[in-house]
Amino acid sequence: CYITNPRLTFFLTILGTLCLIIPVQAAPLTETPPPAAASKPIPLPFTKIITPQAPLPEKKPVDSILPLEVIINGAKSGTWILLERDGAMYAPRDAFEEWRVQLPPDTVPIDFKLYDQPYLPLAAIPGYKFKLDYASQSAQLLFSPEVFAATRLIQEKSTRPVISDVLPSMFVNYDLNYSTSYLRGKKDVKDLGILAEIGASNSWGVLTSSHAGRNLSNDPALTFNKNWVRMETTFTKDFPNGNHTLRLGDTVTRAGMWSRNVYFGGIQYGSNFALTPGFVSQPIPTLPGVATAPSTVEMYVNDVLRQVSSVPAGPFAIDNFPLLTGSGDVRMVVLDVLGRETVIEQSFFTSTQLLAQGLNDWSVEAGNIRKDIGVFSNHYGANFASGTWRHGYRNDLTFEGHTELSAQLKTLGVGMISTLPRQMLGKASIALSSGQNRKGMMWLLGVEQQKLRSSASLQVIGASADFHQLGQPELTAPTKLQLAGNWSYTTEKNGSFGLGIAILNRYESTNLSTLSANYSIPIGKSSNLSFTASRAFEGINGTSVGAFLVVPLDNNRIVSASANAHGNQNDFYVAATKNPSQGDD
Repeated sequence: CYITNPRLTFFLTILGTLCLIIPVQAAPLTETPPPAAASKPIPLPFTKIITPQAPLPEKKPVDSILPLEVIINGAKSGTWILLERDGAMYAPRDAFEEWRVQLPPDTVPIDFKLYDQPYLPLAAIPGYKFKLDYASQSAQLLFSPEVFAATRLIQEKSTRPVISDVLPSMFVNYDLNYSTSYLRGKKDVKDLGILAEIGASNSWGVLTSSHAGRNLSNDPALTFNKNWVRMETTFTKDFPNGNHTLRLGDTVTRAGMWSRNVYFGGIQYGSNFALTPGFVSQPIPTLPGVATAPSTVEMYVNDVLRQVSSVPAGPFAIDNFPLLTGSGDVRMVVLDVLGRETVIEQSFFTSTQLLAQGLNDWSVEAGNIRKDIGVFSNHYGANFASGTWRHGYRNDLTFEGHTELSAQLKTLGVGMISTLPRQMLGKASIALSSGQNRKGMMWLLGVEQQKLRSSASLQVIGASADFHQLGQPELTAPTKLQLAGNWSYTTEKNGSFGLGIAILNRYESTNLSTLSANYSIPIGKSSNLSFTASRAFEGINGTSVGAFLVVPLDNNRIVSASANAHGNQNDFYVAATKNPSQGDD
């Protein structure tokens, strides 16, 4: 009700206030007192009732959802929905993956999700800086380059060419040669010879057969009569998907570090990397670097620009190194979008004798050794089996194993090729043989170095008198010690120099040692003049000197002339040749 009398309102207000402040005596509780105090009740004091209060509500965070165009270290990274909470910035997990930013493992997402995406703090990333531009609705983020996922520029995998349907075909290759020799005081000699190959192919493979015809003019002045000899007959089946090749018929064994190639007739199966165009079996140097922003990398190999690549911000590694061999220096110039330039210099070393890490190269053969090839059509010897296996254990270490087995001989050898300090390549192998009541051993040590202007190599091979290997004549003893070394140097304008030495110590024949030297200088734009000299100073004494001039002409024609003097004999040769080009028949 509403009271309009002011005095009555004031009186009621005073009365209500007095009722609130005057304590009210609570009624005594009825309780059975103990017998001694039953005659005098004990009044209870004033009891104050306290009502519990509810907890204060927590303060809710203030969230602001901001759709912004994000720029990461100077590179536009699209539009993302960021979250601002109490002055701190957060981004969805997908954004970090798209930006290639690696989160610390202990980063905890906040209790906010949008489109089922948890949000994580940007401040957890090292080097984090944030700048918001309201006018353009964009955010510039800056992170330390090390937090980005590394970029690796690798060799583009060569796409296998599309193999068309195989059509049955036949082909013939030939090389015909006719020569006439005019001799002093003797009858002239005329010789007609031919090398020919006949082949046929279909979806099964390729079958080829090569032949040689000698003294087809039947000149009696020659020391051999007119004849026709079969050289090799081989069926080849390639398996491009696995880089394997199968050969049936006449072929040659795969040689290892210490073994030799042997002609044989039989079966061979093994790896063949040539079936994939552009396949690189040797290790390729890796060149690391760091870009603070999207950059262009210019790579100079031995001061020659070889390639230009684009990399995003963060660490990067260039594996698509131009195919080179030997050693050299690489200079990378990293230029980012802000115009800052960083130069990275590094030395490299690689060799075709090394296999890339994890790569295997192998071959197995079985059949009969081929004898007197080019003299008899069908002369085969003892049966045998052999195998070669090479494995790239690391990019700087390759292992090799080779074995040869026959009824009279068993040979097993292992070896390794490795990089050495000062950009050198070293090789070592040992082989053991057993057969015909004798056992032998062979060892090999070698080192080589190849630089931009100079190269050097030295190899030593030793064997015991009882060592024997496949293809070695039974009555021929191995070489006791063989040393071969060479050195060459190329000047910028004055040609190239070279030195070589060879020493042979044999068990059953005369030793031989030679020393050689050569010098070559370009003449004009394309001609070349070379001088050679050699001296045998052990076993057989003698000196030989020579000069060679090669002059390329137009239309693939070449004229060459050579003069040699050794002992009491002087020789002079001049020749002109024309080779077919792709446009010629």
